[in-house]
Amino acid sequence: MTQRVTLPTPAQVEAAIAAATEHAGRPPAALAVATRLQMSNATFWRHFPQIAQQLADNRRKVVRRRAQQQTDNAPSDSLAAANARLRTENARLRDEIKIAAAEIQRLTLENHNLRTDHEQKARITPLQRRT
Repeated sequence: MTQRVTLPTPAQVEAAIAAATEHAGRPPAALAVATRLQMSNATFWRHFPQIAQQLADNRRKVVRRRAQQQTDNAPSDSLAAANARLRTENARLRDEIKIAAAEIQRLTLENHNLRTDHEQKARITPLQRRT
């Protein structure tokens, strides 16, 4: 048979919650409070369900808030990194477009010179182009 547990008073429970909060720096888990009261977690939940539920809800709120802050911070960090990466890639692509345009101009001039030389050697009279 199990031993009968002497239950703490509500004031003792509140003091344990305050001490656990002070020690951890955040809302304590029900297990931490039960341990401070020298009880098992199940016994604490059985005899103080409202307080245990409050503790669990407070912990969940803190965890959600931290997760939200991390996701709020992370996208802005990753967004800034993505923006920097895209700006760098855009600059590189602009340079490549300039190089491609210069190559097209060079090839166009070279083609024109080769055609002109070929027409002269073949004694082809160029026709006037209509504009």
